[in-house]
Amino acid sequence: IGFDDNACHFVLSHFLGTSLPMVFLGVNRNPEDYGFVKGSRENPKGNVTGVLERHYFLQSVQLFSGLLGKSVLRIGLLSDSSETSHTMVARFMKIARKKKLPILFFKFAYSLPAWKEIIREAQEKLDLLIIYNCETLKGKGNKNISRDDVIAWTITHNQIPEVSFFSRYIKKGLMGGIVLTGYYQGFYAGKKAALIFRGTPPGDISIDAPPKGTIALNMKRVRSLGLKIPLGILQSATLMGQTP
Repeated sequence: IGFDDNACHFVLSHFLGTSLPMVFLGVNRNPEDYGFVKGSRENPKGNVTGVLERHYFLQSVQLFSGLLGKSVLRIGLLSDSSETSHTMVARFMKIARKKKLPILFFKFAYSLPAWKEIIREAQEKLDLLIIYNCETLKGKGNKNISRDDVIAWTITHNQIPEVSFFSRYIKKGLMGGIVLTGYYQGFYAGKKAALIFRGTPPGDISIDAPPKGTIALNMKRVRSLGLKIPLGILQSATLMGQTP
């Protein structure tokens, strides 16, 4: 079992075409890029199957558009400049163009100063800010900045509701989103592994993504932004940032 794109590139790819059954999970790129699909994704016909990491971009936009009560939203996309971020934001923008979502800009920040400048610029321009990744931002001396510090600065200086696809970001203070948890990825991959242990060849097990995510909300952030969340959504969501 290999977790994430690096594991697929550096480990699993070396065992393609062997008798070793493999299951991947948490993969952002297309499985075809790694040679995992010999037939189709429904029937890959090799010695590997797995779970794709596909974020609930459209569903999150639709959910929070409704919560904000606006028929037309001005939406921005912001991320660090990692390879994964560029891959995923390109996929988001493809969906946005197809669904004609009002994305005003999508921007990548290499450094923390650039991140801060984009956040400041966005304040008068946007109704919703989608933040994808903030793992690889650099500070003075080209040193990595921790995501906790980035999020702490962001929630102090940003007054636009934020959408995130990672529960770790929401737990630290971003407003919310529909998230695909690591647990759900692992559970879904485990079901495929169980089929292999029962005798099903991996090449007969479809490569796909979990069908649904979980709504996660940071209630402290929701309150600070003055938002009202319907009771039905609160009852079905994972709530974070609540005072004891």
